Amino acid sequence: MPVVDFNVVSEELEDAGHLTVMSALVRSSIVHGADNRPAVLILTDKTLFYGGSAADGGWFRRVPLKSVVSACKAGGMMWECVELRHMDVEGEMRVYICPFTGSLGSPRRDLESMELLLSALNPR
Repeated sequence: MPVVDFNVVSEELEDAGHLTVMSALVRSSIVHGADNRPAVLILTDKTLFYGGSAADGGWFRRVPLKSVVSACKAGGMMWECVELRHMDVEGEMRVYICPFTGSLGSPRRDLESMELLLSALNPR
């Protein structure tokens, strides 16, 4: 998966038609708490970036929206999230994104951000 620093992110943001920023917990497994990493999620009309926290070493993962295979809700009632499948140089990748509000110590699901993310990843 392409990993970029914030300089690359900011260059792409200059050409973005729209921009949405949210807090999210990101993991590679459907199991909540397995490997939750806090992340800043930046969504533009062409690209999804996530990462940027100390857990990611300040790096962001870059997912072009045209590489998205599918995006759907997954998980249980309390920690429902977005399952994102996309193509990468290594093949198909899967990541679970849980937008939240509040603090990391007491995160609450952000249903509005989840719906926004799903609609951007599944254009009609």
